[in-house]
Amino acid sequence: MSTLIGSIEAYMPGENFTHYRNRMNHLISGSGIEDSRKLSIAITLMGPTCYSKLVSLLSPEKPEDKSYDEVMTILEKHFKETNNVISDRCTFNMRFRHDGESIEDYIVELKSLSQDCHFGSFLEEALRDRLVSGINDQQIQSKLILQTELTWERAKDICIAEFRARRNIQSMGGSAIPTHAVEHADGSRKKSSTTRQPHGKSRHMDGKKQRDKSKGLTDQSGQQ
Repeated sequence: MSTLIGSIEAYMPGENFTHYRNRMNHLISGSGIEDSRKLSIAITLMGPTCYSKLVSLLSPEKPEDKSYDEVMTILEKHFKETNNVISDRCTFNMRFRHDGESIEDYIVELKSLSQDCHFGSFLEEALRDRLVSGINDQQIQSKLILQTELTWERAKDICIAEFRARRNIQSMGGSAIPTHAVEHADGSRKKSSTTRQPHGKSRHMDGKKQRDKSKGLTDQSGQQ
């Protein structure tokens, strides 16, 4: 008789039951549990809240009268229908990238939140719009908005490339120098070099005047 390898927590209402079912399937399959024991193990692991709901859904039948797959399908259908789509979409549309959160983690989180929103064929547009709105980076956001035909895949590629480039620069210990700073430095050097010329010329002219003045005094002295 096979024994469980690992464990799974009890199901909590509000959790994605499809994910929970998949995890249960992997636990049972990975442990090599026989088909005749699958239902008993699932009922034991799903917890009292989920089991009570199952009993109510099947009444007057009993859970023991169903197969493992039938029970999990009934529960999945019920919990999907009770999900509040409006609430799920509000959560999705209010999700901004947190300070310090990697772009890769943010994209994964958006995809996860979108699963209960039932966007259907609008899914990729919804993901794209949320990424642009929630990127929390004005420079990248402006670049995305300027794209004429921006798809979800293209938006992801731009964001990932931009953030990776920044990380590479930081890892090399360098930082980008703003263009205006370079122009300002060049302008200062040019201004400095030009202002020295009149000053030098002024000293030259003053010296010439002084010599002329001395010569004039000498001439006058000789005439006397």
